[in-house]
Amino acid sequence: MTNEDSKQNPAWIEEIDLGAFKKKEDHGEALRKIAYIVQDVIYERRTDQVADLILSNIAKQGIPDPCDDCIIQNLNMLSKFSERSSVLVAGKMEEIMVSLEKVFAKNLKTMLKADRAERIINASLRALHSMVHSSELKVNKSQTLDSFIATKVKSNKDLEKLWAKL
Repeated sequence: MTNEDSKQNPAWIEEIDLGAFKKKEDHGEALRKIAYIVQDVIYERRTDQVADLILSNIAKQGIPDPCDDCIIQNLNMLSKFSERSSVLVAGKMEEIMVSLEKVFAKNLKTMLKADRAERIINASLRALHSMVHSSELKVNKSQTLDSFIATKVKSNKDLEKLWAKL
């Protein structure tokens, strides 16, 4: 499995004219969801051989995926990685945080208005919590991660309450 297997393919996006506005339909969404499921199964069975590649794919393709379900699926995998492969997560922290910061900021703006944004924020908080409490990052703190949590999570009253419940 490569990054290309889970990448959004522009050829599968159909623009539908609805008169006053246009809607984009992503016909590859189901295939990407399946690719991420397969990725999770491969990780479970061949952790040592594929963990690095899969974690890179989560950071590059999975977290920034345009499909909400795919984002949540990848954030859940990131939580699993934090528990089982914390050294790898620590090593790719910068790459992970670049993607996570963008998705988090975008969905934080609409969290109170949109259920899907709230689901993504909750999954992001669980992933952040798992990373902070992973064995490697308890010992070797990540300034990027700690700074993000302090400035974006704990400084927001609503998010701080959710964070405290984790």
